[in-house]
Amino acid sequence: MSTTTQASAKLSFTVPQPELAAALAFVAKSIPNRPAVPVLAGLVLASDGEAVVVEAFDYEQARRVTLPGAKLAQAGSVLVSAAKLTAIVKKLPKGRPVALTDEGANLRVSNGASTLTVPTMPIEDYPTRPDMPPVVGVVDAKPLAVAVAQVAKHAGKDETLPMMTGVRLEADADSLALLATDRFRLALRELPWAGEGAFEALPVGRQFAEVTAAMVKLGGGAAVTIAHEQQGTLEGWLGVECGSVRVVMRLLDGTNYPPIRKVIPATFAYELDVNVADLVDTAERISPVLGKADPVVLRFADDALVMQGGRVPTDDAYDDSLGGAAEDVDCEVVAAAGEPFALGVNPAYLADALKTTGVKRVRLGVVDASKPVTVKPLDADGDVLPGVTNVLMAVRLEAGYGAPIATPREQAAGAGTAKAAKAAKAKPVTPTPAAPAKAEPTPAAMAEAVAQAQPQAGEGVLDRTVPHAFVAAVQDGRAPNATTKCRCGTTLRANVHKAARQQAAADAAAAAKADEPNPLDGLVHMVVMQVTVLRAGQFVPEATVAGVEKVIDGYGRERVLASMPVEDEHGKRVFVALATQQDAERLHGQALGAGIPAHTALGEWPSNGSAAGITQEGTHVKQQEKSPVIVSEPKLDVNALSIEAFAKLKSGDFAGALELVDTGAKLAPQHRFVRSNQTTFGWADLRKAIEFKLSQEGIAVQAQNDALAAAARDEAAEVDGEDEVADAAGADAELADDEPVEIVVPEPEPERVEVVLGDAAGVSPIEARLREAMAGMHPAVIEAAVSGALAVAGVLPQAEVDAVPQPVARAKAAAKPSVEPGQTRLIGAAQRAVAADAAAKPKPAPVVQAAAGVDEGEWAAFGVAAPTNVGGKRTYVLPVGTRLKAMRSGVMACLRDDMSKGALVEMPTVTLDKEARPNKLLVVEFPGAGNLKRAIEAIDDAVIGALQECAPQRANA
Repeated sequence: MSTTTQASAKLSFTVPQPELAAALAFVAKSIPNRPAVPVLAGLVLASDGEAVVVEAFDYEQARRVTLPGAKLAQAGSVLVSAAKLTAIVKKLPKGRPVALTDEGANLRVSNGASTLTVPTMPIEDYPTRPDMPPVVGVVDAKPLAVAVAQVAKHAGKDETLPMMTGVRLEADADSLALLATDRFRLALRELPWAGEGAFEALPVGRQFAEVTAAMVKLGGGAAVTIAHEQQGTLEGWLGVECGSVRVVMRLLDGTNYPPIRKVIPATFAYELDVNVADLVDTAERISPVLGKADPVVLRFADDALVMQGGRVPTDDAYDDSLGGAAEDVDCEVVAAAGEPFALGVNPAYLADALKTTGVKRVRLGVVDASKPVTVKPLDADGDVLPGVTNVLMAVRLEAGYGAPIATPREQAAGAGTAKAAKAAKAKPVTPTPAAPAKAEPTPAAMAEAVAQAQPQAGEGVLDRTVPHAFVAAVQDGRAPNATTKCRCGTTLRANVHKAARQQAAADAAAAAKADEPNPLDGLVHMVVMQVTVLRAGQFVPEATVAGVEKVIDGYGRERVLASMPVEDEHGKRVFVALATQQDAERLHGQALGAGIPAHTALGEWPSNGSAAGITQEGTHVKQQEKSPVIVSEPKLDVNALSIEAFAKLKSGDFAGALELVDTGAKLAPQHRFVRSNQTTFGWADLRKAIEFKLSQEGIAVQAQNDALAAAARDEAAEVDGEDEVADAAGADAELADDEPVEIVVPEPEPERVEVVLGDAAGVSPIEARLREAMAGMHPAVIEAAVSGALAVAGVLPQAEVDAVPQPVARAKAAAKPSVEPGQTRLIGAAQRAVAADAAAKPKPAPVVQAAAGVDEGEWAAFGVAAPTNVGGKRTYVLPVGTRLKAMRSGVMACLRDDMSKGALVEMPTVTLDKEARPNKLLVVEFPGAGNLKRAIEAIDDAVIGALQECAPQRANA
C-alpha cells in the first residue's frame, strides 16, 4: 500500500533542461525550509526501467512528477538535496540537455559544457510514501484549477482554526461542489464530473489551489483524476493526478464543518445588475476616507445604488477629524420590494467577491440590512451563470455611521444638503417623552426644545452658559461653517454646542438600546457549570465560585449575555447565557480545561436572570427565584468529551475515563483522534489503553498482597522454636518450627508492627520480595507498588505515605490488612529476627528472558543470539561490523511504516549501546511491557530487514 525506496543500481539518464527545472521546482515547493529530519530536505530521482520520476514527501503531501522526455541509460534511485539540485539545474542553459549520473557519494550533473556534483544522502532513511487511493471521479483540469483558485480566496488563514483553512469537496455521480469560508464570507462552485458515487473531503485550500494550478501548466493532461478512500489505510489522504503529475495530500478533519449552504439566501428584496469594474473602482475611490476597520455602506433604493463611507459635517454635528464620501453606482434594478435600507460590508471582501467571479457583470442580491449580500455572475445575455455563488456577511453599523450622505444626483433631485437628505429618509420625531422616536432629533427640534426650556438672555439671544443646539443667528438658507455665528454669540465649534451634541447622541443611543430586542427572550444558548453536586445525601464540592468566575473572566464578560447562580436540590450551579451555540461550546471547552464539570444546553431564561450575578461572599451563592428551563440538550460535543476523558485519565480516575469513552463510542463511533505525529486512533484504542492502565494497577495491588503474604509466611516458618514472643498482655508462648506464632492482640488497641531494615542498603524483606515478584514490569509501576507496600507495613513515615499518588493510594488501601482487636499478628523480638534474616538475603536480579518473535534460526544466520526482554525493553545483539547509523535508520523507517498501517499502538524509542563489547546493542523500548509484548513480531521483522542491508555477512554476500 506504500512506496519504499531501496538502495539499487546507479541511476543514469538525460533530460531536457526546461522539463527537469519545472519538475524540480514543483516538487521542491513541498519540502519544508527546516525539516525535522535531515533526509526530508532531499528529493528522490528514481526509475524502474520504464520512466524517470522526481519525488518528495514531508508527511503532509507526496509529490511525484514523471519526466516523459528523459532518456534512461541505467535504472536506479538516488536521494539528493532538493535546494542544491534545483539551484544548479535552474542556472544551466536551456538549449543543452542535462545528464545526471549517480556516482555513489555524489550525483554528477553535466550538460556537455560544465559538470557539477551534488552530495547524495542515504536513500534507505527516506520515509515511505503513500500510494494513490482508489479513484472516485474525473473532472476537467482547467475548470477545476480556476474554481479552486476562486474558492480558496475565501478560505480562512487562521491556523488556530485549521478546519476553516480548507476547501470542502462534496460530490455525487454527476457534480462536484467546492466550498470555502472564513466565517465572514463564503464561496461555492459546482462543476460537472464523472464520479463513482458520493464522497466528501477537506484538503488544505492553499495547497490544493497550488497543486491544481500546477497540473494545468505541468501535467499536460486534459482531465484530473480525484482519488479518495472513505475507510481503510488511506482514509485520511486525497490523491490528485493529471498527466505526468501526481500528488497525494493529507486531509483536514472536516467532521464538524459548518453547513454553510444554509447561509445562502433563496429570495431577495433587491436585485441589481452592476459592472464589476465600476463597483471596484468606486470602492477604491471611497477607501481614503475609511478607517482601518470601517466598512463601506451600500444604500439600496427603488431605482439607485449608492456607495458611501466615513462621515461628513451636518447642521447638528461638526468634527474636523472625520471625512466622508458618497457616489452613485450605475446599475440596472431587476427587483425592488420593501423600504429602502443601507447595509455595511468589508471593502476588501467585496473586491474579492467581485473579482473571483471571473466576469464583467454580476447580480447583487440583498434581503435586509442584517442579512448577507449574494454575488452571482452574469453571462453576455444578462442571465445568471449556474454553479457560481459568493456571499458576504453584513457588518453591523455604528450609531450614526450609516447616515445618508447626499450625492450630486440627490442634490439635483431636490435633496439640497445633507440635512435635507437625512430628513427625507428619517421617520418623524414624536414629541411625547414616553414614546421616543428611533430617529435622531433634527437640529430645529432640538433648538426649539432648548429655547423653550432655558431662560432667555434677551430677544433672539440664547444663554451661552447652558448647553444648546446650534441655531444660526442669520437664517440665509446656507449650511453653517466654522465661522457662522449662533444666536448665543458663539461659533459652531463652541463647547456649549459640543455638549449638546453629545447629550443628544447619548439620548438617541439610549432610546435605540431600549427599542432593541432582549437577547434573553425565547430560547437561549447556555453553559451550566457545576459547583456542588448531591452524592449519598451530601453536597460534594466539584469546583469553586472563584474558579467559575476566573473561567468567565478568561472568556470575556463582555461576551456573556447574563449569568445566574442557582442552588437547589441538585446542588449549586452557575448558568451562563451566550449569544450563539458556538460561543457556548467555546466557554464549555474552557470550563472543562479548568477542571470544572459543565455542559451546554438550550432553554428559556427567566426574567430575573438578566440582573443576576455571581457573588463570592463566603462559599454560598445567592439563590434566585428560579433557574432556566432547559428545553433540549445539544448534540454530543466530541471534543469536550474527549478533553474531559483525558483529564480524568491524567488524574488517575480510570473508571470515570472509561465511562466517558463508552459514551463517546456509543454516540460518535466514527470519531478519530490525531496524535502529534499525525497518526489517528479511535474510542476502541483509547479504551484498550485505559484497560491496560487498570491492569497494571491491578497487578501492582496483587503483587503487594502476594509479597506481604509471602513475607509473613516465611517469617513465621523461620522463627526459632526456642524464642519467646510476648504479646501486649505479657503472655508467653513457644514457637513451633512448622507453624506461625499466633498472639492474640488484646483490646483496646493492637501494638504497632515493627520492621527492622535488614541490610546496609536499607532494603526490607517486603521490598525485596515485591521487586522480585514484579521483575520485568514498568519501573514506575514497581516504584508505586513498593511505596504502597512499605506504607502498609509502617516503614515509610506519614509524610511519604500521604505523597503516594492517587492510583497507588487506592492500591495501598486494597492491600492493607484490616487489624481489629481479637485478630492475630506477629509482633515482638521474633518478628524482628525474622525480618533481619530475610533482609540479609541477596536482592534478586531482574528476570531477563528471551521472548517469542522471529525464529532463533534467523538470528543464528547472523551469528548472534536471540533478543531478550527486560520489562518494556527488547535488546538485540548486532554482528560486529554492522553499520550502526544505517541500522537504526532502517529500523525506524520500518516502525514508522507499521505505525501508519496500524500494526503498532505507539512508536517505541530506538537507541544504540555503542559502549557494549565486543558486539554493539540495539535497544527498542516501550513505556509499558504490555505494548512490547503485542509488538514483538513487528519489531523483530523490522530489525531482520535492517540487518539484511547493514550486517557485514549479508553485505558481503
